[in-house]
Amino acid sequence: MGGLGGRVDQGLSQLHHLYLFQTSPAYAEGRLFLVSGESVTFLLKAGRHRIHVRDGNGEIRREDVFDKYAGIIPVKEPSIITLRGFEWDVTGWETEFGGQMSTSNHVLPETEAVEVETTKDVLFTIALKR
Repeated sequence: MGGLGGRVDQGLSQLHHLYLFQTSPAYAEGRLFLVSGESVTFLLKAGRHRIHVRDGNGEIRREDVFDKYAGIIPVKEPSIITLRGFEWDVTGWETEFGGQMSTSNHVLPETEAVEVETTKDVLFTIALKR
């Protein structure tokens, strides 16, 4: 655990360590999460992922942890992503620094789990409810 914030170079170092820590394609070393007062960020290895963001029948409840704001960031290299359960779903969408990126997307209110498919490792970040 560790959070983002403060100096930019230190924040980039923390993102760098997400990539260093999780080298196996199947998360054999475990998972590392960066947690701040505003969000949770973690690495998604290349492949398909289903991330549970809400319990119950899709209703936003007081005990839900996550807010609607989410992003999928290709830090290390360009990727092609497919997203489901977001306000702006995409299919076979190219993403890279210096090009288009899925930042400030919104998890739909009725979504219990978002789906992310990626050809390369990307960061997933989601806001915490205040």
